[in-house]
Amino acid sequence: MEVEVKQPEGFYLKAIVTDVLEDSLDVSYEQACRKPENVDFSKCRAVVIENVPKRQFKSGDLVDAFVRIDKNDADELRAYMKMKIRDIKADFAVLQSADTDGTQVSDIIPLDQCRHPALASQLTADSVKSYAVDVSDELCSYFTHGVDTFKMLQEHVPKIHLKFDPDAKQIIVKSFSIKPLKQVQILQDTFMLHSKQKMQLLNRHQETKKMLAATEPPDEFVEEFKVETGMMGLAIGSQGTNIGNARKLDGVKDIVVDESQRTQGFCKIK
Repeated sequence: MEVEVKQPEGFYLKAIVTDVLEDSLDVSYEQACRKPENVDFSKCRAVVIENVPKRQFKSGDLVDAFVRIDKNDADELRAYMKMKIRDIKADFAVLQSADTDGTQVSDIIPLDQCRHPALASQLTADSVKSYAVDVSDELCSYFTHGVDTFKMLQEHVPKIHLKFDPDAKQIIVKSFSIKPLKQVQILQDTFMLHSKQKMQLLNRHQETKKMLAATEPPDEFVEEFKVETGMMGLAIGSQGTNIGNARKLDGVKDIVVDESQRTQGFCKIK
């Protein structure tokens, strides 16, 4: 769900809604140009009109234009600002600030990045429309994993915000327009079937990981045993062949012969 948030400088930055509260919105700005924040509805607007007819602009028109705020900014911060069309060259508009008292901006942009100033509507708490999708018991734990579980629905239905309510066992869908909510209503059964199949795949993946972990060799350990001094020649073998062959066995890191207690009648091999 996208909005435009008014900044102290007077222009509007594009932002994504990360949560919808009673009288405000949590937003994250595009390209992380500013820190995520909580903003009142009074500072937010959005284009909620569907199928906006293409308008022919002419010199002298006032428009909302997506322009560069500061040409000296290496990041080329862009925002919506009320501008006046000074001239039109082919498919480009030559723009200047409409407000002579505020920040002065000029830019040349494609005409399709200009729109009628009335298209963006001021938002209020009443602008938010809601629809609830019931979630079965078996899928509740799956949807607690976060926004990635909603990916399929978000790809097919734009301009929505989704949040799982574990207490109500519902996915709460919010939008500034009724049309996306109707699309969710049509797709909800398909989405739930897709989510169930994905959950089953994830569960099988976890079971496979556990099975593989169970077959892994145990952590490193040291096996130590005593050999009588008189039997050391047999244990080591001719010129140490037995020890050498034992070192080649899978899982054996090394074999050490400790003869420090030979005077006591035995040696240690570990």
